[in-house]
Formats: sequence, structure tokens, C-alpha cells
Amino acid sequence: IYTNPVYQTADGEVYLTSGHGISTSGVGAGALVSQKLTDSTTFTDSEGNAATSSASVNVHYVVAELPLGYTLIEMDANSREITRHEYAPGELPPEYAANDSTAYIIVEAHTASGSTYALYSAENTDIVTYAELKEKGVLTEKHTYVTFASNEADNA
Repeated sequence: IYTNPVYQTADGEVYLTSGHGISTSGVGAGALVSQKLTDSTTFTDSEGNAATSSASVNVHYVVAELPLGYTLIEMDANSREITRHEYAPGELPPEYAANDSTAYIIVEAHTASGSTYALYSAENTDIVTYAELKEKGVLTEKHTYVTFASNEADNA
């Protein structure tokens, strides 16, 4: 992946400039890559007055393997399974209410090379998953915010 500025002219032409890129070759899943792009243009009118326009963008990438699906497993305080739900990539809802007896949630991410696991509890309620963006091999980050009964009791 290389991050370089892309411009579009007033008549619709699009062009890419060369510059400092970031290569993620050899970087494993879970790696975070960031780059700040800054550009400015100075315009001078016919009377010699100059005006500068600037823009700055922070670009962040997370290297992730293409997901095949996710399993969300709710567990009680004795590490017994309460419920299990299977989701296709991008199908986890934006908000999820855990059962009253759920102490923590295990999210299993399935990929071609195997599975990874993440734990979520009342202190860590933002589940991050990935879905393919328009079948282009680019993944978009999705967030699911979990409500645990203990969070509800704290807010009562």
C-alpha cells in the first residue's frame, strides 16, 4: 500500500503525484501504519496579492486478513457458554445487548489461515471487525458497541 496525494481538477481530471509512500510489505496482520499528508498551494492574483490554501490528512491503515466470518460467544462468570451467534463479515450490528448473565464475550475471527480470538467485557465494549469493501480486497473497519447488564446498572 502506498499513500500518495490524488488530485482532481475543476474539469474532472484526476491525477496522482509521486511522493513519499508507505510500503506494508512483510507486515503481519494487526500492524498499524500511519502517515500524515500535508499540502499547500499559493495563489497570486493579478495585483500581486498572495493567498495560501493548506490541507492536512492523517491516514491510518490496519493490516488485516480478509475475514470469512465471525463468531460471537457470550460467556457467564463461570466461563460457561450462554449463547453463540455466527455473522458474515460486515453483518455484526452497530449495537449489541448482551444477556443479563454475560460476564464477557469472545469474538472469533475466521480467516483462510485460521482463527483469532478477542475478549470483550464491561470495560472493553467496542468490538472491531472488518468487511471487504465492494469486493476490491480493501477492508473497511466496522464497530459494534456492546451493552452489558453491569453497564446498564452503573447508568441507572
